[in-house]
Amino acid sequence: MTESLSTLPNDSDVYSAITTITRSVTEFRDRRRSTPIIPYENLETSPRHLAKGFRNRVDDSLVAGYERDGCTIPSLVSPIDWFAHNRSFSFHLNAWDPLTEVLMSHSVFGEERYFETSRIFAFNWLARFQLAAFAVGPDPQKLDEAFGPMPWYDMAVGQRTYRLAYIADVMARDERFEDHEIAMAMASLIFHMQLLSSDLFFRAEHNHGFYQAFGELAAARRFRDEPFFAERFEVATARALASIDQQFHSSGIHREHSPGYHHMVMGSLIGARDSGLIESDAIASRVAMTEEALTWLIQPNGALVTLGDTNPRRMPAGASHAGRLTNPELMYQLSSGELGEAPGGGLRIMKAEGYAFARSATPRSSTDRWWYLSQIASFHSRVHKHADDLSFVWSDMGAEILIDPGYYAYGEKTDPNSELAKQGFWYSDPKRIYVESTRAHSTVEIDGCSYNRKRKPYGSALTYAGEQHGLIVTECDLRHPKSARHWRVLVMNPGRFLLVVDWLFDRSEQPHDFRQHFHFHPGWDIASDLVTENGGQTLVHAERPDLRLAVLPLVADQGAITAVRGQEEPELLGWYSDKPYSLIHCTTLLSEHLQTDYAVFATLFTFGPNAEPAQKKTVVRKSMRPSIFSWKEAGHLMGIEVQRGQDGAPVKVDFHQ
Repeated sequence: MTESLSTLPNDSDVYSAITTITRSVTEFRDRRRSTPIIPYENLETSPRHLAKGFRNRVDDSLVAGYERDGCTIPSLVSPIDWFAHNRSFSFHLNAWDPLTEVLMSHSVFGEERYFETSRIFAFNWLARFQLAAFAVGPDPQKLDEAFGPMPWYDMAVGQRTYRLAYIADVMARDERFEDHEIAMAMASLIFHMQLLSSDLFFRAEHNHGFYQAFGELAAARRFRDEPFFAERFEVATARALASIDQQFHSSGIHREHSPGYHHMVMGSLIGARDSGLIESDAIASRVAMTEEALTWLIQPNGALVTLGDTNPRRMPAGASHAGRLTNPELMYQLSSGELGEAPGGGLRIMKAEGYAFARSATPRSSTDRWWYLSQIASFHSRVHKHADDLSFVWSDMGAEILIDPGYYAYGEKTDPNSELAKQGFWYSDPKRIYVESTRAHSTVEIDGCSYNRKRKPYGSALTYAGEQHGLIVTECDLRHPKSARHWRVLVMNPGRFLLVVDWLFDRSEQPHDFRQHFHFHPGWDIASDLVTENGGQTLVHAERPDLRLAVLPLVADQGAITAVRGQEEPELLGWYSDKPYSLIHCTTLLSEHLQTDYAVFATLFTFGPNAEPAQKKTVVRKSMRPSIFSWKEAGHLMGIEVQRGQDGAPVKVDFHQ
């Protein structure tokens, strides 16, 4: 230990802080024993230790090792490959994620076997990366050059810090451990804290900064009566409060375009509150808003909407998780109806944030024909955002219909100088690139390219959402740089139809290839027993053969709608990520206008019988003031009139039948 410290400059802040603590380890240990130990902080998405079977699962990990997303290490105490499998798994190993449930078990149940496993794991890492890091110093760039990106990765340091702090605190109180072991743990902790204190290392604009701030705060609070930690406590508290405001819009929805990350960060925020890191009164309104926003990110069947980097999942997590919430509707959703109140139907419009939601009431039985619509017209940062501008998710008649592709997985980084990186693709795996791409979302692709996410964020492109004549209507307007203007209107009549109108125009008269894509839940496929003669397609639900959906082109110029499923060449198309590192087939429908500066798509999804386009009755004006889109069902003529507003006025929609 002394030899390692000798490599630090004597005038460095970290050297001074470490020597202050370690000069008299005996006195330090006496002070620790004289104060009650703070329980291990729960900064995870949910209080896993309250879930059924928690202890059995932890006991299994002591024998079988650690597993995440299909990747494993066989043991927590034998030599560990800290770079095992892939970048994502390596991150979790270096953040000491395998310890979080084991340390919680020690804190709750007090059994030494949990702590001993954690201590061995931690000191294996310290021996591999910390001793040499003392010679490098708490410099992010130099540490990255010396050890690679994962051991000293920003979020890994934040999460590892509070876990290391608990281990050091427990060891200091236990006479079985030698002074030099305590000195090593505390020296490493101070090194971590010094690294986190760097403004260059702190990711204030990112959810990583949230976990850095709360990891630093937990360690500073635990040792706040000790030199160095006391001064960091106030700074860490301010950082943590600022990171909360940075993470969420004023409406409560997370800024990073992902319901999955909204749920994760909200859960950690509640865990920080329940662990006493932040006073409840200071964040009560923020927690209430984030909980309310999450209720709209969960479909009536309990499925989390897979916008951005979000894995498909059913949200019910049990009464133990829901019991710490304050919103009765979210309590109901996360407890499978054991707690709280069932969410009602309605609209939730976040215009400034770029989101629109509509839903039916929560179904009371399996026969209830619930429905749901969510649209993303949001670009606030590159973080976790896909090239999905104006895309949407739609469910109706008690079934998920149009979906987002999921997030697949993170992998190796793209070359910063590559064309992919210049478009905003951070990861090089072709399957990851696909799920991020524009063509994998229910929107319009221009010139075969994905929307550029390295451009300046535009904020919100949502101009209107509301109800007109019994119809749910959304309107978005987006000008793509050096390309076309995209105006999109959705018109939904729950239980009957959904109309999607896309108007695209390039004032510079440059020709473009416009392709409109729609991606279906894997449960839907083309109805093979029907011959399509009207340019449309009919799909049938695999588990409900009586549930059929006709998809019709209402504008003659958009041509016939073609179907793709599980295509690999010339590019991936018709795939859905059902879980990490997995793609499965799904049906994709597309139609196209090629080499034109102006295009209108009007695609109708209808449950009506014997539906067919009435293109001769469809009237399209280039200004869209107004246009009428017509079709027939069972011989009856129907039409939707759409009139684009002027001078900032919203769209007007009417239904003729």
